[in-house]
Amino acid sequence: MSSYIETLAKIDQMQERIKAFGDFPVEIKKKLQYKFRLDWNYYSNSMEGNTLTKAETRDVMIGVLNVAGKPLKDVLEMKGHNDVVEQIMRMGKGEMRLSEKRIKDIHAGIMHEDAENKKDEIGQWKKHPNHIINYKSEKFNFAAPNEVADKVHELLNWLNAELDKIDAGKKGAPHPLDVIFKFHLEYLTIHPFQDGNGRTARILTNLLLISFDYPPLIIRREEKDAYYNYLGDIQGYGGKPDLLFAYMGKLVLRSQQMVLDALEGKEIEEPEDVEKEIALWKKEQELKKQSKEIPAITGAFKELILPVFVLFREKALFNFQSLFRSHRIQYGINRSFITPNLSLLEGMIEDVESKKGYNGISKVDTILASCSFANYKTGETNFSVSSDLIFTFADQLYTLRLNEDELITLRYGQTLSQKEQDAIVSKAIKLIFEQIKQKAG
Repeated sequence: MSSYIETLAKIDQMQERIKAFGDFPVEIKKKLQYKFRLDWNYYSNSMEGNTLTKAETRDVMIGVLNVAGKPLKDVLEMKGHNDVVEQIMRMGKGEMRLSEKRIKDIHAGIMHEDAENKKDEIGQWKKHPNHIINYKSEKFNFAAPNEVADKVHELLNWLNAELDKIDAGKKGAPHPLDVIFKFHLEYLTIHPFQDGNGRTARILTNLLLISFDYPPLIIRREEKDAYYNYLGDIQGYGGKPDLLFAYMGKLVLRSQQMVLDALEGKEIEEPEDVEKEIALWKKEQELKKQSKEIPAITGAFKELILPVFVLFREKALFNFQSLFRSHRIQYGINRSFITPNLSLLEGMIEDVESKKGYNGISKVDTILASCSFANYKTGETNFSVSSDLIFTFADQLYTLRLNEDELITLRYGQTLSQKEQDAIVSKAIKLIFEQIKQKAG
């Protein structure tokens, strides 16, 4: 492997070649951003055990969140990661300075936890010790929880001071990559969150690279062992950081070469990318065909919404009916025309979609299920609780919200597995339960 100094020199030369092209044509810019975003999403998440394939990652990026047989957690984390990456790439140079809040916000954006005892770990510094078992099967402990706040604060003070020197063009200012790579290493040695540190580190590193006009670096699946080994050598055995930095520099060089290839009119897609793009296009055309042949919302209601509403009603009554003197479960279109009868609701939807209309409704914008319980039986406190599942419809997609929190987005003609339906209903039931606990005292 070339030395780190040699690699830096090559990167600088490559950067000058890229700058010589001036502003990128719009189509080239779009192609590059899409390719980097796809690879960044897929490889960074797969390093941490995410089970989505590259094709499924592509689905999530275009808003298809129904990935059959895959954990809802993996799907939602990929969606969150893509949202954060998309924002960073849209910002471009943007604001390069980092803060504790910005880091916590990024972590909250890419992490999802179903377990209640882990939800308070998202976007918060770790409360319990964490460690890794390195490639020599030995344990390495990261910074203790009570050290995290101070260590992160010190790291950010150092980082932002170095960035200011570079930005001001001060004599003796460090090379941007020296600062970025050192930050990456120190951040991972602190490991400030309970989980998600690797993904967060790679996002922060690429954010800094992009802010200096470098392309993001991507660590592919077959390269992760070497990456972890370099980290392990430094963290556990006093290895030289320059070896890791040279390795990361080679990844930047590869991304720069991709940029140059695109600017020179060369193909930057892998053969499998083209095949998957064709397959995805065919899938989209089939979905469009289905939506024309079958009224889209009627089909969605019968295949997904109805079973979710039935399960919601059953679970709510089973768990909470005995605690209250009264309850109300109702359904509606466009947050009005409420009925307790699911069959009547289905008839309303069919009439609207068949252009007959229903009581002046010409279009279905939302379908909702509202569940409420009132007159608590136990104790002196009398209160009510409620939870709403709301489906909102657009031209190509429809979205499910729990009250006002978005849960999942799908394309027409798609459905969810029984396990995914159970997970959605469990969230709605949990929301009611949390209200009961809070109000009952």
